[in-house]
Amino acid sequence: MGCFNMRYYICDTFVAVGITETALYSVSYFYDPIFEEFYFGTFNTLVDIEYIQLMNQYFPDFKYYYFRFCLQNTNKM
Repeated sequence: MGCFNMRYYICDTFVAVGITETALYSVSYFYDPIFEEFYFGTFNTLVDIEYIQLMNQYFPDFKYYYFRFCLQNTNKM
């Protein structure tokens, strides 16, 4: 399946990107801190879950989503 990334823009301003590998788990996610209030990390997670649901229609083994890692005491990840 390989990697794919989601790019997000507000008008013509590039504000965030999410990178996912094999469509099963998130590899990394980062965004411009100026746009922190938009919760792009949460949005990207929902997009990843929707993608898994779509892929599951064609590839039944793709049915789970999980984060590669989570750091609880930081707002950086």
